Amino acid sequence: ARASQYVRDFLPNNITGASFNHHDPVEPDWRSALWGSNYDRLLELKNLYDPHHRFNCWHCVGYQGDEFDGQVSPTAPPDCPTSEPTMVPTVPTPPRQAIPSPPTMIRKSSLFTTGKLKRHSSP
Repeated sequence: ARASQYVRDFLPNNITGASFNHHDPVEPDWRSALWGSNYDRLLELKNLYDPHHRFNCWHCVGYQGDEFDGQVSPTAPPDCPTSEPTMVPTVPTPPRQAIPSPPTMIRKSSLFTTGKLKRHSSP
């Protein structure tokens, strides 16, 4: 933790940046580290298109959940190192219906039906 703080003091997040898949899980300023000055605008868009917060993942824009305390719970999903798994509501899937096949648009060519088409052989 002390080494991470030293690096943050020496090279702030707005200079170094961070990759979403490869960042310090206990980064105190993860919004700035991952999303920088874009976070507020991204949050506006997230709230516009996902007003019920159906899409929620650890340290994503608009993340709602516990912060990582350094301990992974044995019940937590592998991609969400929170103390408790985050419950995301599911959207019911409509029953599958048979899709009618489209009418055929290909006509059989006389080249295929008369055997006049020759295959090229490899040398």
